Amino acid sequence: MSEKNSNTVMVRPFISQSKESRRSYRTFDDIKAEILSFARKDALFSQIMCRCGMSFQQCHKYLRTLNDTGFLNVQEAEGRKVYTITEKGKRWLQAYRQLREIK
Repeated sequence: MSEKNSNTVMVRPFISQSKESRRSYRTFDDIKAEILSFARKDALFSQIMCRCGMSFQQCHKYLRTLNDTGFLNVQEAEGRKVYTITEKGKRWLQAYRQLREIK
């Protein structure tokens, strides 16, 4: 093992990041709101997945949860699942937006 010189200082390089490149973490409710907002008009699984920036597994988990809780309605149309927000989902989304305004 080599000994470190006592005069050596470890310096962490400064990396500039713009606002666009900073990674922001979304909460479960943030993602739920994004999905419900997009599903105001009929939306397909792949559209929701791409729009919300999720993997297949993540999207499947969220959509199943939203359907199980009654926030989303799933219907078959031409062999494809179409997701639409329910009245319960609309009320939750409105309440979520009001709470976000308080922050």
